[in-house]
Amino acid sequence: SILQEKAKNLKMKMKHTSSPPFKGVPFYFGLSICLALPFLHSTALAFEFKNFCFDGRINGLFYLQGDKEISLEISSYRISKPYNYKGESPLVFQTYTMDANGEKVRTPVAQFPFDPRLQQVLLLFSPVPAGGFQVYPIANDPANHPPGAYRIQNLAPSTIAFQINRKVYEFPTQHAQILSPPPPPKETITIDFEKLRDDGGNLDDTEDEEEEDPPKRKSSKFADNPAEGPDTIILPSKIPVQMAVRMQDGKWDTIYNRKWLYRPDIRTYIFAYPAYGSVTLKQFIEFLR
Repeated sequence: SILQEKAKNLKMKMKHTSSPPFKGVPFYFGLSICLALPFLHSTALAFEFKNFCFDGRINGLFYLQGDKEISLEISSYRISKPYNYKGESPLVFQTYTMDANGEKVRTPVAQFPFDPRLQQVLLLFSPVPAGGFQVYPIANDPANHPPGAYRIQNLAPSTIAFQINRKVYEFPTQHAQILSPPPPPKETITIDFEKLRDDGGNLDDTEDEEEEDPPKRKSSKFADNPAEGPDTIILPSKIPVQMAVRMQDGKWDTIYNRKWLYRPDIRTYIFAYPAYGSVTLKQFIEFLR
């Protein structure tokens, strides 16, 4: 068909013009087997996928589920909602362009030849210089990336190291690893809203005014006992993280010192990449609820 012919032409073009998400930086993922597979024209293959990109938004892309067009949300601000696909491999992503007659036509701009054993995957869309997009798969099933874990990949040319909960992990260039540090201890604060209200007093002591009803006590949804007594509020769990870069003289330069959110219902993806003569981090969070 015309669509299949366009998809084949797109594959040949992208084979020679595809580039990584960061210019000049090779880019590989643990699920590279999916990129190396030939087209698998089997029927009734089904899997779930989510999308994201590294810069801004990608608008106007869709795929076909039967005869229905499914529009995609592709953003650098968050990982998209899950999409489901059931059909032949490759999964072809399209947009509308104008043909020579000035009519809108469906045009393939990316494709993903997937393994029939695949059940779910995270797809990174990266534009290529000649037009279209390269699609990079990242395994995000529970076996490859457990909930609560961090996937870190070094796209910088320098070796970097992370100290997470006082344990050091070294990442040569292109190295990717899933880390599952132990959950941090829970931290809480106690707030007595009744006492705060009482200490505030009544700013207007005029006797001839009727006393207003006292304000209702505010209770946190994290309160141990919202009916009475102080509220105990559980603070978000965070893990202290430091990152250092190995300089040309072999010395380490610490350039990052922050705390990462820990939750058992998220997956976190961290990419280290060159920027402004140094290394910076880009972080994405995948909510599993």
